Amino acid sequence: MAPGKVRVDWDAEASPLVLVREPRSGQVLADASGGEADLDTEAPELELLMSDGVRTTVRTVPVTLPGPAPLSAVRPTPWPGAQCGLAR
Repeated sequence: MAPGKVRVDWDAEASPLVLVREPRSGQVLADASGGEADLDTEAPELELLMSDGVRTTVRTVPVTLPGPAPLSAVRPTPWPGAQCGLAR
C-alpha cells in the first residue's frame, strides 16, 4: 500500500460492524462493514470499536508494516476467530 494508506481486516462474521478512529484526536476514519477497509492516515495506532450487533468491544491496535503482525494487532477482540491485521 502507498504511504499514508492503512488496510484494516477483520472477521466480518464475528464483528459485522467496525468503527475506526484515531485515538488521540477521536476523528472517525471509517464506519465499515464487510471485513475490510482501506484508510488514509499516518496514525501510529488506531482505535477499533467492533460490534457483533449486541455488544461492542473497543481495542487500540498498532499500525504495523506488512509481514507478521504483533499479537495485539492479530487478535484484538474476544470472539474466537476474529482478527484484525493492520499494515501500511
